[in-house]
Amino acid sequence: MDALLQQLQRALSDRYDVDREIGGGGMSRVFHAVERELGREVVIKVLAPELASAVSAERFRREIQVGAQLHHPHIVPLLTAGETGDILFYTMPFVRGDTLRALLARDGRMSIDGAARVLRDVAAALAHAHRAGIVHRDIKPDNIFLVDGEAQVADFGVAKAISAASRTTTLTGIGIALGTPAYMAPEQVTGADDIDHRADLYSLGVVAYETLAGRRPFVDRSPQSLMAAHITTAPDPLEQHRPDVPELLRDLVMAMLAKEPSGRPRDAQVIVQATGDLSIGTTRPLPLPRIHARRRRWLAPVGTLVVLAAAAVIAAPPWLRSSAESEARARAVAVLPLRNISGDSADEYFADGMTEELINAVSRIEGVRVSARTSAFAFKDRNTDVRDVARQLGVSYVVEGSVRRAGQRLRVTARLLDARNGYQLWSADYNRAMSDVFAVQDDIARAVAQELGSRIGSTASDAGAKSGAAADSLQLEAYDNYLKGRYAWNARTRASLLQAERYFRRVVAMDPTFAAGWGGLAEVYVVMPFFGAMAPDSAWSRTRSAASRALALDSTRVEAYTALAYGISNYAREYEQGEAYFKRALAINTNYVPARQWFAEYLFSRARFDESQRMMVEALRLDPLSRILVTVYGRSLIATRGYRRADSLLRDLITLDPAFAVGHLWSSALHLSRDDARAALVAAERTLDLAPGLWMAEAMRGCALARSGARERALQVNRELLRRMRSEYIPPSTFGMLYTCLDDRDEALRWLHRSFDELDPNLAENVIFMPFMDPLRTHPEYARLMRRMEIADVKLGRAPPDR
Repeated sequence: MDALLQQLQRALSDRYDVDREIGGGGMSRVFHAVERELGREVVIKVLAPELASAVSAERFRREIQVGAQLHHPHIVPLLTAGETGDILFYTMPFVRGDTLRALLARDGRMSIDGAARVLRDVAAALAHAHRAGIVHRDIKPDNIFLVDGEAQVADFGVAKAISAASRTTTLTGIGIALGTPAYMAPEQVTGADDIDHRADLYSLGVVAYETLAGRRPFVDRSPQSLMAAHITTAPDPLEQHRPDVPELLRDLVMAMLAKEPSGRPRDAQVIVQATGDLSIGTTRPLPLPRIHARRRRWLAPVGTLVVLAAAAVIAAPPWLRSSAESEARARAVAVLPLRNISGDSADEYFADGMTEELINAVSRIEGVRVSARTSAFAFKDRNTDVRDVARQLGVSYVVEGSVRRAGQRLRVTARLLDARNGYQLWSADYNRAMSDVFAVQDDIARAVAQELGSRIGSTASDAGAKSGAAADSLQLEAYDNYLKGRYAWNARTRASLLQAERYFRRVVAMDPTFAAGWGGLAEVYVVMPFFGAMAPDSAWSRTRSAASRALALDSTRVEAYTALAYGISNYAREYEQGEAYFKRALAINTNYVPARQWFAEYLFSRARFDESQRMMVEALRLDPLSRILVTVYGRSLIATRGYRRADSLLRDLITLDPAFAVGHLWSSALHLSRDDARAALVAAERTLDLAPGLWMAEAMRGCALARSGARERALQVNRELLRRMRSEYIPPSTFGMLYTCLDDRDEALRWLHRSFDELDPNLAENVIFMPFMDPLRTHPEYARLMRRMEIADVKLGRAPPDR
């Protein structure tokens, strides 16, 4: 029998039945025992003799007591510490489960889903411990137990206890390093004095790499060579060993392996959030163009774009063309894309990013209407006379300029023009260090605000204050990803929303203090149920969380208020509070287009159609070239039987952007409402060519088949959607549509009541008020559904249909 085992049995026999050694190495040896008094199984970890001799036993016990205060589902708690003779030990519960080390030894690597769950669980444990001031310093597969599909981490607080109880200045001073060479952060290897929680993130990055790739980043090396590699050698790209790892997960793991702590995620909670809702292994990245090479194919030559803007104006009521419109034009400004004159196309995103920030800052000038980004960027890389810009966007002032980057220096030129005559009103050059890029944005915004204010009698409402996207600490790579996230979000398809989520997740992983990144996530989540990308309850929970993070960092984040307003209205159904949040968002930035769009959609869902259309026209004034605004306005016109105007609007949109799936979708809805089932089927199938699997397009296709007499094919569409519903989110309102078209009104209304019960936002915004749902309106259950929705009087088709 081993001498140490015998010694423990003799010394601890009054408290424990110690029966066998079960592992260990490095800092300790591990024994299984049963606690006599409580009859519970425990492990006794005995410190290596060189460690025991280097620490104060009394101080070690006190520090272990501190670690024992940690209580978390993913932490194996410490119980007690003690000494007997020259043996120093501590105890913890015996865990009945494999270690991650055992699993990897058996299987080689984990599934992507399983690895992500382990990463999330361990990160949650780290986040809890780090908040308590405890850094683990020895995260490795041997300390991670897998119990009923969840990970639990052992030995929290032990390294801190050993370090704090050391009788020497540093343990490394006597040749002892805390940690395991294969998993040690570079700063641990060098014995840095300022090791913090980010060392644990590096070690967890090594573990995550190993679980996914089936090998550690550095292999076949001596301990000394391993430690040197952590300091000097870049690991192989993860995709080299596991090509199917999703982009977000891959990037997160590689960020955790950054040599410098500042290059890693800010804290473990970032990792928890980034892995909380990964679409594992199924969603491929949407092939977005690089920011610096972005050319929106749907943007035709500027002269042609006027057709779409004109369509919106034609559809507007006569009061919009009154003298008030001329007054509004006199107070309108467009910020055109700054030109990149660096000679390097890779710097293009800097120019685009600065343009976005200037749009945001100028938007906060009281009393000024600012053209939205979509419309402003229609003029990118075009030598358009500013007077043409004035006519096409309905503005009187234009901000334009250029950006040049040379090494670590940045030169920005900006000027303000009177777009009615082309005269220059103000200009300035800024020569700064690259690190001052966001301060330059602020300076330009303040100058423009002052100049405009003096001319139109307006005042800047914090126009020069930094937005969340312009925080001093923001990494420029994070900003690049933020811009890509906004681009993907604007595309409004299921795939683009999932990609936007990944980009924004990457942003907040790089910099969790980036309020605009959290706001972007909130806006992504709140619309996901409309595209079948997430169930409403999950989307609302994540919307609240992301918006709260954004507002905690910056109480003026307009997109966070907008997402909350939309979510409160659609999911919480607290209509008055939702409306108040919309008004709060517009009070912060009256030019923020999504706030106007979603407020209009909220009003539509409450059957306040006239108010909704007025709000939508205001949004179109700010962004006349937005595809999504045009389709939402077209949907409203369909609901109120303005078929001719809706048809003109949607035809112009499809002409300008034949690949915009949502335009074809609502064209199908229009044809179905006009009883043209054949045209509706063609438009629905075109939508599905562009956006395969889109639930509403499938429902439109089924409805068109049913209305054209192909009932069996329509039923097949219905059966296929019901089958898909078992494994993905399909809104219940889908089947309300289909059963209406199949003339089964009882079943249709059963599904529509279920849609209401399950918080399906599509019920009010996309389904219930559509003309092809008219057969339900005389059914008693329809009236009950309206009462449940708190809609008292739906006035549709007040005038003869405008066919």
